[in-house]
Amino acid sequence: QAEDGIRDYKVTGVQTCALPIFRATMNRTTAFSVLFCLAAAATAPSQSITTLFAASTNGHTTPTAVRPSVSFDLNVLNPAGIQINSFNLNCPYAGLSAKVEFYFTDIGGTYVNNLTSPAAGIWRLRSTASVVTAGTDNITTALLDKPIVLRPGTYGVTILYKNCTGRYFTSTTQSVFSNSDVVISAGAAQQTAWTTAINARVPSFTMFYTALSANVVDFMADV
Repeated sequence: QAEDGIRDYKVTGVQTCALPIFRATMNRTTAFSVLFCLAAAATAPSQSITTLFAASTNGHTTPTAVRPSVSFDLNVLNPAGIQINSFNLNCPYAGLSAKVEFYFTDIGGTYVNNLTSPAAGIWRLRSTASVVTAGTDNITTALLDKPIVLRPGTYGVTILYKNCTGRYFTSTTQSVFSNSDVVISAGAAQQTAWTTAINARVPSFTMFYTALSANVVDFMADV
């Protein structure tokens, strides 16, 4: 599945396949429609949603914890879907060069009961980001290497940190965050991803996204 950029979390190699290639023609009307849709997606205003970014947060205990992660459910309400472009993360230990991976279930999925030794195919790597951590309660910018297009529905999400860790807080006060486009329901944390989950944990972040419109086509072929 290397061609479409989607990998299962258990895949250790790359499998390729030969696909037929067809000569395609496009008239002026079709070409104009495609360009219009691309322009609409590019110029749509960016929006965001934030959990409690900096307020009595906790985190994993060491900067080199083995594949720590945080998980939550994301419900897309916008009838045309959204495109996630970047995150502001809350990472302790400033100055670490690290990588962050963003895993999603298929539409209709959830993180609940899918974190400890999940079955193959539950989680798919949708995007990554290279970061330099800014330290506790400071913004660590994670610009996705590939935007994530999500159609309306619920998805489980896991943010997995490599060579860094993420801050979170216990959900004793608030565990649901929402606006007119999305609902975030948290959550859990893991010292090592896909092992024992610690429930009632809310990841600390801001998610930046574009609310799509009905005439925008998903050319990423990502879901």
